[in-house]
Amino acid sequence: MIKYKVISISCIAFTLAAMPCFAYAYVGPGAGLSAIGTFLALIAGVLVAIVGFLWFPLKRLFFKRKEKDEHENMEVKENTAEEDIKSTDKPENLA
Repeated sequence: MIKYKVISISCIAFTLAAMPCFAYAYVGPGAGLSAIGTFLALIAGVLVAIVGFLWFPLKRLFFKRKEKDEHENMEVKENTAEEDIKSTDKPENLA
């Protein structure tokens, strides 16, 4: 019941905010360009914040995982190389 009230109040508020009304005001080119520039800067700031808070930690996680996989692959290669050396050191293999 409360959920429906919140949804209906939100719809009414959005409808009232979206309804145009006359302001009878003049916005000059300087103020208009300033307003547009401020709006674009706000959007760019929000996008940079999203990238900073989401992308960079995920990127760090991916690189850590990649480094871990490479480290494990190096250990496997080292172990197989040691086994090859041990197998060639046996006297029966030298003949």
